[in-house]
Parts: sequence; structure tokens; C-alpha cells
Amino acid sequence: MTHPQDPQEYIHRVAIDAEDNRIGKVSSVYLDDQSGQPLWLLVETGLFGTRQSFAPIHGARLEGERVVQIGRAHV
Repeated sequence: MTHPQDPQEYIHRVAIDAEDNRIGKVSSVYLDDQSGQPLWLLVETGLFGTRQSFAPIHGARLEGERVVQIGRAHV
């Protein structure tokens, strides 16, 4: 599992689910207030990216320019 040193490296990557389906594009990373560790990815979904869904960063891995999401996205 590959994790970037800087959580901002997730931004603008395509989020893919475990079955290789495109979820959307990562637009933000949310950090834990106390530890500063990344917890959630905000993913733009829908035809024109007009919807947004949260996906847990735990279990995600980088594969090139893609973020493969093992966990389930939350709307």
C-alpha cells in the first residue's frame, strides 16, 4: 500500500473503488483536528462532479494517478 508523504498529493487524482469502477475525482483531504492525520477524502461524483461524497482514507492506496478505495464511500 502506497501513501503519499503529503496528504495534498491525493487531490486531483481519480478515485476508484475495489471493483475498478470510477467513483470521481478527489477534491479535498480532511485531517483529524488533534493528530493532523488524514481521515477522509472528499470526492466529486456525478456526471459533472456536482455531487460530493466522503470516502475514508483508511485502506486507500495509490496506484499511479489513481486512488484505489477499499472502504465504502459515505454520502
